[in-house]
Amino acid sequence: MDMLIAVRLVRLTLGVLLIWAIFYLSIRAFLLDNLRQNLFAIRDDLFDFAADDGISFDDSSYRELRDDLNSLIRFANKVSMLRLLLAQFFGGPTDSTKIKNWIERVNQLPPLAKRKLISARMAALRELMLYILRLRSCFCWSIG
Repeated sequence: MDMLIAVRLVRLTLGVLLIWAIFYLSIRAFLLDNLRQNLFAIRDDLFDFAADDGISFDDSSYRELRDDLNSLIRFANKVSMLRLLLAQFFGGPTDSTKIKNWIERVNQLPPLAKRKLISARMAALRELMLYILRLRSCFCWSIG
């Protein structure tokens, strides 16, 4: 009798773990694909703005933002709350200097280009934060 209970308990535990793993992995893949799709849309919108002569493709502010978006798209699977916190604490002064320099260059652009670049960066950061929060909430929900 005790052996039968132990076997059923092991089977139940393995079943629950399997269902949790499938659920968590599929949700994680969906959220990652959604993040990348949204970042592609932001980058595409920025490209269309430059193609319509809103800003030069050779402008350093545009190129830096485009490169940042490309990096986010490529390395989105590496993003996590822990990595963001570690980057914030150990990133060093060069990261904040880079952003300050970018903002200074953007402030020298015409108002429409300035608004577009800043809104594109803010939209990308918003998507990144939503991804992290959604991923975190799905993980907590699935184990809680």
